[in-house]
Amino acid sequence: PSAPDGRLWVPRTTEASAPPAYDVVDRAGRIVERVLLPARSRVAGFGNGAIYIVAVDDVDLEHLYRVALPR
Repeated sequence: PSAPDGRLWVPRTTEASAPPAYDVVDRAGRIVERVLLPARSRVAGFGNGAIYIVAVDDVDLEHLYRVALPR
């Protein structure tokens, strides 16, 4: 997914037991940050200064969270 600031969030391949990881890539194609999410979660989208994350609980219900976008 692409954030409003133009940076791309590229999901990384990880081991099944590892938390989800994303490389944040700037407009020049450089990896500027690596973000780890909580287990059983994923990036759903972006808003003005926020990232929306979907997390799955123990009974497989999905919950949507709004978190301030890391700078």
